Amino acid sequence: MQPSSLPSKERSTLAILGLVLMAGLVLPTVLLAPAALAAGQQKPEKTLYQFQNGSDGAVPSGSLAVDSHGNLYGVTQDAAGYPCTALCGNVFELSPPAGNGGAWSFEVLYSFDCGLGGGFPHGNVIFGPDDNLYGTGVCGGQYVNGASGGVVFELKRPAGPQGAWTETVLHSFGLGTDGTAPQGGLAFDSEGNIYGTTFDGGQNGLGVVYEVSPPAQSGEEWTESVLHSFGSGDDGFWPDAGVAIDSAGNLYGTTEFGGFSSSYCSSGCGTVFEVSPPPTQGGTWSYAIIHEFDGDDGASPLDPLTLDKSGNLYGTTSLGQGGGPAEEGTVFELSPPAAQGQPWQETVLYAFPQYQYDADYSSAGVIFDEAGNLYGTSQNGGQGLQGTAFKILPPAAPGGAWTDTILHTFSNKNGGAAYPSTNLVFGKGGTLYGTTPYGGNGPCTFTRITGCGTVFAVAP
Repeated sequence: MQPSSLPSKERSTLAILGLVLMAGLVLPTVLLAPAALAAGQQKPEKTLYQFQNGSDGAVPSGSLAVDSHGNLYGVTQDAAGYPCTALCGNVFELSPPAGNGGAWSFEVLYSFDCGLGGGFPHGNVIFGPDDNLYGTGVCGGQYVNGASGGVVFELKRPAGPQGAWTETVLHSFGLGTDGTAPQGGLAFDSEGNIYGTTFDGGQNGLGVVYEVSPPAQSGEEWTESVLHSFGSGDDGFWPDAGVAIDSAGNLYGTTEFGGFSSSYCSSGCGTVFEVSPPPTQGGTWSYAIIHEFDGDDGASPLDPLTLDKSGNLYGTTSLGQGGGPAEEGTVFELSPPAAQGQPWQETVLYAFPQYQYDADYSSAGVIFDEAGNLYGTSQNGGQGLQGTAFKILPPAAPGGAWTDTILHTFSNKNGGAAYPSTNLVFGKGGTLYGTTPYGGNGPCTFTRITGCGTVFAVAP
């Protein structure tokens, strides 16, 4: 699938409805035989929960958050799409069993209806400085009570053991040149400001980077500022994921399209951007494209970026030039300039080859362990062509090649998880946790794909 072949208006509408995972899913038909990575080398996957499309929801759509007790928090969308009749997604908690071998316990913390409180949460929830949960919904809100608009929300913890979590809408999108459809995740700075992106809206209708700032006095309203509107000139457009923030307050993210264009990707192969705070308070934030993908180093990044302690950025691309070295996507590193005014330097750490046992079409970001290994998921690839959890290992000696190991290949046979599309997270004991929008034993059918989604665990 080429980036230029994606129908822009249809893809935008599907993303607004919280179904971009289904729209972006690539189902390969013919792949070459594997060269290595036998199935016996892989780690077993444990399905912790299988969604049933009832009050528990369906299609978990974001990465998980983990607290100090090992509880997992996530969001679902809705299997039927918009307009939804009752449930328009929820925020849930999965708690580990008291003893080994027991079942995890599932609880819905809050359910959405796409009204004033928003709905179809697509990005992951995160913990704020106050230990409450924060996230976004791509529909509803004060200005557009429907499929374009959306909200930034806070879920406050119960006051007592039997109390309920309560939602507060911090910002409703859709007024003027404000953004719409905030489908990416959020990031906090040290001052308690929240940063994110919208897929649509803004001055050009192609998304924005925004800041939502807390009030000076408790009980007053939060304020939103558009830091950048995408789609002007050679700018990138359609940011699918949220932003990463460094210690200086600079924001980094990706756009699916824009930047370098060719016959392969006529709408641009995608970009990595930086949005930097003004030198004086109240000034204008600056925007710069720090890398343009050209197809041979990947195309169409859909993932959130990860920063290391040295300021290097890591991420994935979902596609690449047909017949090129990165046809099935890449894992890349961007290193900051050695001196002011010099360009960022990109290194392709690993290009996914086109055979069924390796990863293929990664729409998730990567995370580190203490040894410098990278972990991620791919929507396709693996022995069953239904996705992988993979590990990228740094070279043993400087200048050597990074290598990959497939930790697990997914399959929805016998109620297994399928087509993972979001980041992994580390839990207690170093176990990796994630979600899949499909698979499990739930009564959902999406054309060729069955199951309403799962939460899974896999050993690193």
